[in-house]
Amino acid sequence: MIRIQQLIDEHGVDDDLYAQELCAQLLLTKALNCQDQFWREKARHQRFIYGDRNSAYFHRLAKIKSSFMPISLLMEGEVRITEPRDIENHVLQYFQGILGVDNSCILKF
Repeated sequence: MIRIQQLIDEHGVDDDLYAQELCAQLLLTKALNCQDQFWREKARHQRFIYGDRNSAYFHRLAKIKSSFMPISLLMEGEVRITEPRDIENHVLQYFQGILGVDNSCILKF
């Protein structure tokens, strides 16, 4: 690749050098993709063999981050809900409307 770039710098671009550069670029891209795939597989195998050693740490971080990002505003159409109690009631009613439906099935044999 470097040799082709030097030839292009010395002699200018012609069809042959352009084709060689394109081929070298494709080979480099394939090699980088293979390397990337290798490291992905190795990481997957390491995680499978040793487990995720940091999962407790990351779960703790997620809890801390989520505690600092409470919902402070909801929009219901054009109405802005800002009071924590109103937000709580709105969310509760929303999910009760979705999940609170009677789900009884009658089976006939």
